Amino acid sequence: MSYLRYPGAMLSILLMLLFMTATLAQSGVEKTERMERFEKDGIVIELKPLHLEMDGYRNFELRIMNLTEAPRSVHGRFRLLSRSGQEAGSCTLFVELAPGESKTRTKACKETALSRSYRFEIVRVYSFVLDQE
Repeated sequence: MSYLRYPGAMLSILLMLLFMTATLAQSGVEKTERMERFEKDGIVIELKPLHLEMDGYRNFELRIMNLTEAPRSVHGRFRLLSRSGQEAGSCTLFVELAPGESKTRTKACKETALSRSYRFEIVRVYSFVLDQE
């Protein structure tokens, strides 16, 4: 059977394939966002947004690494932003790390409005760890 004899069939198949591809792309079967990397004073933070179903929260996976040979405490800040760029929530990160230590955390930031984007910054790296006595 030759598709040249039935150009309508070939067009139908092509349109169906195009529709299936577009549907899969929009369905979010695999929503992956790239990991961002932040560095300051021997501390490296790798941050990746998570797509967890928690109403009113934006979720992030963080890997925090202390590349120095001294203990460090890290203070970070998330700012959630609306589509128009207005603040839609914020939250703080505070992690204590031993020399050469690496930790993984999941952080949930509460939204005060629907957020479309975020900004993260390492506010300060302290050269000490608080004693847990």
